[in-house]
Amino acid sequence: MKKVRLLLLFISLFMININVFASTNTYIRTNDNLRVPNKTMVTQDKINDIMSTPSVSAKEKIYDFADLLTDAQEEEIYKAVMDYNKKSGYDVAIVTTNNIGNKEMKIYADDFYQYNDFGNDGLVFVIKKTDKTSIYMSAKSFDEESEIFQIYNNSRVQETLKYIYENNIRNGDYYTACVNYVKILDGLYNNFGSGNYRVSSNGEVIKNIPWIAIITLSLTLTFIVVIVIVTKFNTSKKNELSDNVGKCVDKTTLFVKTLRDQLVDSN
Repeated sequence: MKKVRLLLLFISLFMININVFASTNTYIRTNDNLRVPNKTMVTQDKINDIMSTPSVSAKEKIYDFADLLTDAQEEEIYKAVMDYNKKSGYDVAIVTTNNIGNKEMKIYADDFYQYNDFGNDGLVFVIKKTDKTSIYMSAKSFDEESEIFQIYNNSRVQETLKYIYENNIRNGDYYTACVNYVKILDGLYNNFGSGNYRVSSNGEVIKNIPWIAIITLSLTLTFIVVIVIVTKFNTSKKNELSDNVGKCVDKTTLFVKTLRDQLVDSN
């Protein structure tokens, strides 16, 4: 009996230490059960796209098909994602893969989010690890006028991807890439409504000061001021010259003779 108890205790401790992120669970789609959310409109031309999209549970958030992350790293990223989710209400899917089939990155990412049970508003981030690693992210919503598109607009998405690729992906540091991704998502969300802002070259969300526009405007105003000053100066000089001419001419003796040529017709 004592041995049985020790065995059960060992099994319990082993189960506790098993990480829930050991693998990404996928499910089989069939024509009878496409496993798509009820809000997704299914048409015949979408069937192939649906069948070629991995079916997952939106609860996992991290889908490391390419096995780029350790279990501990997945757990840390998951915690950061859930903290962001509780604050913003936006869902997040982070996907690593070695194969996106014949799809483009944009299509693969869109399909992955749309054909699984993610929230109405959210974001998807895909790392494709092949001969040349590429990344893609986009905001997703079933409402075309959703606020999420204002927060994560195209320019901020490009700034985010540029920073992550140059500082993390290029060096093969996929864990930090995912951490920075969630960090930037959080920073952009926190700054929404506080004016113009952007992602800096250091991966920080900062106020966007349009220096080019300011310099251009300053130069334009300076040019206008110079033109006004020169015009006034020239006008003043002309007036002064006119006054001097008037003083030098004796108007009482000034005589102007006008000559007119006349044509005389003669035979």
